[in-house]
Amino acid sequence: MRATQSLYWPRVLDQSLVFVTNQTPGLRFGRSRLGMNEPRNGWGRSAACLDVLIMPLAAFDRRGHRVGMGGGYYDRTLAATGRAPGWRRPTLIGLAFEVQHMPSIPARDWDVSLDWIATEAGVYRCRPTAG
Repeated sequence: MRATQSLYWPRVLDQSLVFVTNQTPGLRFGRSRLGMNEPRNGWGRSAACLDVLIMPLAAFDRRGHRVGMGGGYYDRTLAATGRAPGWRRPTLIGLAFEVQHMPSIPARDWDVSLDWIATEAGVYRCRPTAG
C-alpha cells in the first residue's frame, strides 16, 4: 500500500494560519500583507491535517527555541489547534542557515519549540532542557 502525501502552503487568515493544498485546482499565489507569497485561493485547513510542519525562522538554539519572523502566527496556530480533541502535534522542523544558530534563546510561555532544525551544515535534533 502506498501512502499519499500532500504539500500544504501556509496562508495568513485573521491572526493565525490555515494551510492550502498544492492540489487545489488553479492555485494562485500573491503577496500577503507581510510581503510573502501565499495562496490566494483554495480552502484552508487547520494544522490538525499536518504530519510535518516546516517553519521559517530568524534565529534558533539547540533546544529548539526560535525567533520567528515577528508575527507569532505559527505559535498562535499551534496553540489553538492543540486544544482540539484528539489532535496530534505535527513534527516541527525549522529551516535556517548556520549563521542563525545562537547559543541560547529565551523562551516565553507561548513559544512552541521545534523538534528538528535543518541548515546547510546539517540537521539538529532539538533537546529541550529540564525544568
